Amino acid sequence: MEKNKVLFFLVIVVVILVFHSYSTTPKYNVILISEDTLRADHVGIYGNGNVTPNIDRLAKEGVYFENAIVNYDWTLPSHVSMLSSLYASTHGVLLVEQKINDNVLTIQEILKKKGYYTFAYTGDVFISKKYGFDQGFDFFDDYQGEYFSDFYDKLSVHLEQVKSKKFFLFIHSYDTHIDNLGAEKINHSQLKLIEQTYDKKLSEYDSYIGNLYEKLEELELLDNTLIIFTSDHGEEFLEHGKIGHGRTDPYEEIIKVPLIIRLPDKIKNKKIQAQVQSIDIPPTILDILGYSIPTSFQGKSIMPLIEGKKENLHDYIFIETRG
Repeated sequence: MEKNKVLFFLVIVVVILVFHSYSTTPKYNVILISEDTLRADHVGIYGNGNVTPNIDRLAKEGVYFENAIVNYDWTLPSHVSMLSSLYASTHGVLLVEQKINDNVLTIQEILKKKGYYTFAYTGDVFISKKYGFDQGFDFFDDYQGEYFSDFYDKLSVHLEQVKSKKFFLFIHSYDTHIDNLGAEKINHSQLKLIEQTYDKKLSEYDSYIGNLYEKLEELELLDNTLIIFTSDHGEEFLEHGKIGHGRTDPYEEIIKVPLIIRLPDKIKNKKIQAQVQSIDIPPTILDILGYSIPTSFQGKSIMPLIEGKKENLHDYIFIETRG
């Protein structure tokens, strides 16, 4: 009888500890921002001066990764991987004729089931309802325009309307996207002008990141919102004979992107050298929020790197491309 009492007491203690751990895990809002075609070395904090002061501020108030690698070298499959934590060869969206399968589990679907309001504003084209990206979103807007400035005002009002809810917001735009060009059409002075135009577009885009930051401050959301900033791939500027991306060319300028995580009241201005990848984003979000990570996910949470518990996360990283 005494043994049963002790066992019952231990069960109660375990239940209380589990409940306490769950209830005290902060349930942040989550904003995932993907700027299309943004190579890491053109962002200020990655070595490009003062081009992006607002993106840099996110890094200085959080953690930024020196070796963040995408898992595919063009927009459509890369974004599916970013939201599903699956390699493209697993999720199967490789070509413009393909769309996200209903069986592919995405981060927005998981958070929606957890009671989060899920909404997205995108630059259309590939990141659109046509390709199934609205799957798991309560609201999905892909028709305002391709630039952040095209939908920022509507997004700002939307934030005011949902500020009392727990939400997951996905933002995507094409501000820094430029057309593919062959080397035979470009001389040195033209290349310089192309890169200057790219940086100018990036600077203009950065100003809207600043507007978003100030809006979150105004709505008193900044201190309980997890912000993740990244890109789906970079851009080549004649390093290997072309201007562009996504043409069987997974070189560093294409696959290396910024990855910045701003955690409220956590580690600030920390630079991490270890390699991480796009498919690590969904498990990291769930880990931070205190939710279990699905066994279907092929990425890993990068929180052990952020917390200093590990120096490296991956022995290797896979990048896929069209052959």
